[in-house]
Amino acid sequence: RSYKHDLIYDKINALPNNAVRKKINKETIGIIGFNEASLALANLLAERNKIVFFDQTKEKESRFIIYTDKNHLNICDSFIIYLDDIFKIEEYVSYINGNLENKVIVLKKNVPYNFTYNLHEKYNNIELIYNPDLFSSNDYVEEYKNPSNIVFGVNRINLRNKRMAMIFENITLNTSKTQFLSYQEAETVKIFSDEYIVRREAILNEIGTFAKKNNLNIENILKHINLK
Repeated sequence: RSYKHDLIYDKINALPNNAVRKKINKETIGIIGFNEASLALANLLAERNKIVFFDQTKEKESRFIIYTDKNHLNICDSFIIYLDDIFKIEEYVSYINGNLENKVIVLKKNVPYNFTYNLHEKYNNIELIYNPDLFSSNDYVEEYKNPSNIVFGVNRINLRNKRMAMIFENITLNTSKTQFLSYQEAETVKIFSDEYIVRREAILNEIGTFAKKNNLNIENILKHINLK
């Protein structure tokens, strides 16, 4: 593993595990797309599930098995897709829909508005969920352990997406409950959450520049401005 990946793994092991856990059977979860966020989630999920990765880049280092083709997708009960390319996302969704039976697929990254619903309409042999990462920092372990909320965009609430919600809730420490929204509502939450973070950073930079120019204590100023 790389040094950065070791830090993620060590931090997970150092965190207390005192949340109330729901008893569900172990799953084999395939994570499509290898990056720091997906690795952090994989290490947390691996406490109660078997995790394998699918990534076309061969030179990845990880304690997890990483497949570079689609031939082993059939060993998985469910999938979490961490891809930025919407064409690649649909390529995997199409393959799973056509070759496997009734699998759950969770999309994590930014997608265009109505993208998830259009996939749902086109591929009806899968259970599709849009679960955006609503991060306010780059501390992925902490963000997954203590999420501000867990949003699931679904077509309708059923046993399969409720089970996947429990899998995600079981890695949290703050007993977050999943909020079930429509696909379009969940996509809108992601779009404007990201927009808010960008604007918030711009405001913080402007405050910093103003404080420096006028020889002010920026900490005193930020302490009394609500930028949550």
